[in-house]
Parts: sequence; C-alpha cells; structure tokens
Amino acid sequence: MEVNGKKYFSNVADVSDNIMNHVFNGPKILSMYNETLNEKVGTFENPGVRTVIVYGSMENTEKSYLYEKDPKEETKKEDQFYFPEKTNFAPGDGVVLSNSAIVPGLKWAWEFDNKLENSKPVKLVDYCSFNQQSYTVYETRNENDTFSFE
Repeated sequence: MEVNGKKYFSNVADVSDNIMNHVFNGPKILSMYNETLNEKVGTFENPGVRTVIVYGSMENTEKSYLYEKDPKEETKKEDQFYFPEKTNFAPGDGVVLSNSAIVPGLKWAWEFDNKLENSKPVKLVDYCSFNQQSYTVYETRNENDTFSFE
C-alpha cells in the first residue's frame, strides 16, 4: 500500500504504522491486529497430516493500493469513503491471492520431500486448472474403494 508517496510493506512495523496513521479507531484496530500476532503464524508449522490445499488463480484479486492523499483525512473531510487512486491486482480467487494460499503447502511439501519428522504428503489443487483434470483430489483408488494421494 502507498499513501502520499510512502510505501507500506507486509511487516509488523509498517502495518502498525499504517493502522495508527491512516485508519479510523487506529489504537483499537492496532490492538486487534496485535492479538493476531502469534509466534507460530509466520512459521507455517507443519500440520502432520495429509493436506490438500484447494485454491484459485483465475480471478483478478486486489493486491495493493495507491492513495495520493491520506484516506483517513479525506474520509473525514468529505464524509464518505475515500477510494484509492489505483488498485493493483494479481492472480487469486477474487478474495485470496494464490501465493497466500499455496506458500504454506510449498513449505510442507518441501519438508515431506526432504523426509522431515512428522511431515505428510501435500497436494495443491487449482480448482480451475487445465492440467491433470480430475473429479477427485486423490491420485489412486485403493482395493477397499477408498482413495489416497500418497
């Protein structure tokens, strides 16, 4: 996000600064944001179970915003929501960016490939893919009519 020429990145310091300077009820919102910070969140701890991540990548999804003026001040002045001058898009499902959906799975797949303790298979499934189309996320049908993706 960019406001008045200042770029904000996805790190705790920038998010906190942005909330305090450009969001209504900054202290309250910052308090809620701080409650979401957990030391394990950024590590994407392996769940230790077979995992299928279903994601989308065919929709333009909002990625970042450019505000030439301070949105908080403009909203106060005009008494209506101030929209960004520019919105940047990236692949996703219209809500969640694809890279946000698959990064944990890539880490867990690497851990499984490298035989790290407690790691299990991971499958990434783009629900609109033209490759390896199937009616199921599973790779094989077992003798007892169950499926697996090992």
